[in-house]
Amino acid sequence: MVCILVWGVGMWIGDLLQGWMQVRGRIATAAWCYAVRAVGSAAITGMVLWLYPSWGAIATAVVTALVSIGVLAMIEIPVVRSLAPIHASAPVTRSVMGWLLFTAPLGFATGIGALATVLPRFALMHWEGAAALGAFMAMTVMVTAACQLFGAPAPLIIARLAGLLKAGEVAEVRRVLKFITALALGLGLIGYVSAWLCGAYVMRMIFGQSLGDGCTTLPEMALVATIELIQFPLGYLLTAGQCYRQQILPTVVGFLATAALVCLWVPVHGMAGAAWALMGGGGARFVLLLPTGLRLLRWAPYTR
Repeated sequence: MVCILVWGVGMWIGDLLQGWMQVRGRIATAAWCYAVRAVGSAAITGMVLWLYPSWGAIATAVVTALVSIGVLAMIEIPVVRSLAPIHASAPVTRSVMGWLLFTAPLGFATGIGALATVLPRFALMHWEGAAALGAFMAMTVMVTAACQLFGAPAPLIIARLAGLLKAGEVAEVRRVLKFITALALGLGLIGYVSAWLCGAYVMRMIFGQSLGDGCTTLPEMALVATIELIQFPLGYLLTAGQCYRQQILPTVVGFLATAALVCLWVPVHGMAGAAWALMGGGGARFVLLLPTGLRLLRWAPYTR
């Protein structure tokens, strides 16, 4: 728990410094910080688990916390401190409260989307018991890791897309989105194949024999991760185009669809039903968001 708190604080401070670097034009440096944090955590954790397989989840938490703090102390803080001070403030078109109210729909949609992902956990605890919940949570960690790795450069991509939309460079926006979507599909395919080939072994190595043996629906969870990943490019586009209110209804519908499918499938199919419910809710949200993204591309340059 301490390591998780340390990691969370490090990531929060790092996000603030990342935003400052992006504002000051140090986009490449910000991207390298993301890469070092993600790749370093994965590489060191893999090496530790290979040498000391009994450490499991504890090793993962400790390494993640140490790498997060290391990147913060050795890269992000020195870079930000080396930046020259800003002598003239940028023009501000909204007050702080105005920006909060303007972006509040995006925060609401994000919160509802996050709540939808935890619905299967309550259902599994109610109908299947603690053992099923523990195995499902272990598999959910793998999904979360993939999404965090892919979503880490989100501020950089959104800033790039916002500039392109404002300039009306629709062709370049499409090129960027096609590349990110292909990358998401490729990562999802790799995750699905890996889940089939060596997923059970990896889960036993991290979480132990008893919990790892219960992770029987890892391929299904890999498909859940794939559906989540292909929503990232669309989310980048809508956020860059300031389509905040338009994300509320699809997210609420996705939440309701997930809730309905959880009640329908979890009592009958257990963990597989929970994974199918997440796929159904995520798919519904993606389908409803897609028309807004397509309209946004046709209407560039997009201004408010």
